[in-house]
Amino acid sequence: MKKLLPLLFLTLFISSCAETVQEKKKSEEEEYSEIEQTPESENSISEEESVDATTNQEDDYLWIKVKYKDVSIAIAEFELNWPDKYSFGSRNDSVYKPKTDTAYLDLFPGVSVDDLKFRVENSEYDEIELFEKIVYHVSMDSKREMEVPVCIMTDWKKFESKWNRIKLDSTNPMFNKKEVNVKPVINFTKDEFLSAVDKHCGNDWLNEIRSISSVEKMPSDIFLSYHLFKVVLRNSKTGKTKEKFIQFYTPTSC
Repeated sequence: MKKLLPLLFLTLFISSCAETVQEKKKSEEEEYSEIEQTPESENSISEEESVDATTNQEDDYLWIKVKYKDVSIAIAEFELNWPDKYSFGSRNDSVYKPKTDTAYLDLFPGVSVDDLKFRVENSEYDEIELFEKIVYHVSMDSKREMEVPVCIMTDWKKFESKWNRIKLDSTNPMFNKKEVNVKPVINFTKDEFLSAVDKHCGNDWLNEIRSISSVEKMPSDIFLSYHLFKVVLRNSKTGKTKEKFIQFYTPTSC
């Protein structure tokens, strides 16, 4: 009997811990689902219009479906990802729920937005227009050995192209880019660059360039940060229109 008592206490303790963990997990999930996310886009929508993105194997492609409340846009590319900070729920669920009308997708190394097939599904809209804007930021290249020897200062100066219309084949719509027509220019002084590197990259990066005498000799570059596409949907009979945005981030390494 004396030997059974410790075993009984241990069993009760484990059961109590399991219940506590389950309660904590449930509490965290409820708290996470109620988070108010600050819109990253100027085109914000309500919580009811949140977006799902799920992967589906169809034809010869693994389609990633961005499922808005009122329309779904499927993209024929499996090497895409979406940042966790714009999603709710488990990454294993392949569900993406931002609270704006913009879907944020990471391009994997070697994947381009050129000739990237997409389609609008189960929609009342029979006409599609596509526009692209390209955004560039200043970056610094490092000679130190590291996995990604570049620091992109996304919170500093930038260059945005104008909206460029992308010609579409209505039977086979594709994302494409007009990068060749964009000539980005971002001006800055030596002191501005040093200050930006110190603030956005860190002291180790600053020490690497501190002794450089002029801005022309700085290991700076203009980095293409992302392609932003505006999909304009129109119902030719009613004149009703909708705009959805998909932002593709450029990979920083190969």
